[in-house]
Amino acid sequence: MGVPAHADPYRAIDRQPDPEQYVSFLEARGSTPSQVRLRRRFLRLCGIRPGWRVLEVGSGTGVLSRDVAALVGGRGRVVGVDPSRVFVSAARRLAREHGLDGLIDFRVGDGARLRLPANRFDCALAVTVLLHVLDAGAIVGEEALKIATIVKMWYRNEIKSAPSGGTATDGTVRTGASRTCSGPGRWR
Repeated sequence: MGVPAHADPYRAIDRQPDPEQYVSFLEARGSTPSQVRLRRRFLRLCGIRPGWRVLEVGSGTGVLSRDVAALVGGRGRVVGVDPSRVFVSAARRLAREHGLDGLIDFRVGDGARLRLPANRFDCALAVTVLLHVLDAGAIVGEEALKIATIVKMWYRNEIKSAPSGGTATDGTVRTGASRTCSGPGRWR
């Protein structure tokens, strides 16, 4: 018997009858004025700088990664990881079409099992992906926190973060963090 169908098609894009329709949907949604505003606001809060190395877990078709590539510039680097071969193929094509293929490296992979060296990235992002995984804790757990200096997650339009010490009010996650925040001063 095969894998049972799940109500969330994003858990298995490549097994959908027409996975390309999801590529079209993500790109169309990403170009709406409200989504553009949300991404700009989110990225402003992240504080990404030119030259940074940024990881995006659950990069989909690369909408956010392309925005990040524009921020990090030619001296920076963006790596997008997504389990869908269809999404990664589309993301690579779209990066080329936008002249960003030299700045972004899209890879097929599982965000809960990242095989990346410690402290390789200045920032790691997980945007809406937490809605579509079985174990969100595995994506934002200690292993993920070892990979990057700053981790930002966007979940249902809330920024969730964790500090590695002290009280943070800017939503920044520092390496070694083990608590989450659903807003300034609300640490768990």
